Amino acid sequence: MIKRLQTKTTLLVLAMAAAPVILSAQVDPDIPESVSAGCFSICLANVNVKGVQGDVSVTNLTGGTASVAANVKVQCNGTDVPGAAQSVGPLSVASNTIGTMPYSIQFTPVAGCAYTVVATGTNSALAGRSTTVTTSFVADCIDQPCGSTGCTLTLGFWKNHPEDWPVTTLSLGTTSYSQTDLLNILNQPVKGNGLVSLAHQLIAAKLNIANGASGSVIATTIANADSAIGGLVVPPIGSGSLSTSSVGSLVTALDNFNNGLVAGGPGHCSQ
Repeated sequence: MIKRLQTKTTLLVLAMAAAPVILSAQVDPDIPESVSAGCFSICLANVNVKGVQGDVSVTNLTGGTASVAANVKVQCNGTDVPGAAQSVGPLSVASNTIGTMPYSIQFTPVAGCAYTVVATGTNSALAGRSTTVTTSFVADCIDQPCGSTGCTLTLGFWKNHPEDWPVTTLSLGTTSYSQTDLLNILNQPVKGNGLVSLAHQLIAAKLNIANGASGSVIATTIANADSAIGGLVVPPIGSGSLSTSSVGSLVTALDNFNNGLVAGGPGHCSQ
């Protein structure tokens, strides 16, 4: 049973060197929410870019499946940073299940700011209601060296930043896909289909290499992944399928590359 609406206002006080920052948070007990935040520094087209990334988690306490979503923004000393905002979701979530949505927001940090991320989560089954939570973070990530080896970005970054893609078409196996097709694939749930999980990591790896990351340590894995996909067309564009066990080692190797964990390969852009 859905509880009767109860709205609370909580004052959150963030300490800073110059003066305290007071932010208000709107809490609906029927929409539990949490948000994590950490700065990142990346190299895009040989230009260093900084920002904040993390996850927003919203729990669906209603009696059936519902869509959860969130609006995320960055504040400096309690004031919105212009353009530093992102909407995540909607994500279909079963009853009494947590929906986790990654976000990544680019902005240029400046001195004298106490930075916070403010996330407002909603549930489609509870129209007009929301929970707003805040978390502080320190924008102290150092510039990434935009050198010959480059650095890698995760699947979550590429999924949420199509405007930063260095290319707008990619081939998976023998099939060429447009950016719209690729984004649809990235938003396709795996649901036990190894072809989808392999495509997710392969897209990210190819985007990383197109963006300047050295692909020498992962070239053989990428070739093997394309060979495994062959003429299969990835859902939801097509109806191809592979067992998760048959591609597990390829998915793991590509995931490690995208996270900067392959020995001798480029490091991860986040620091």
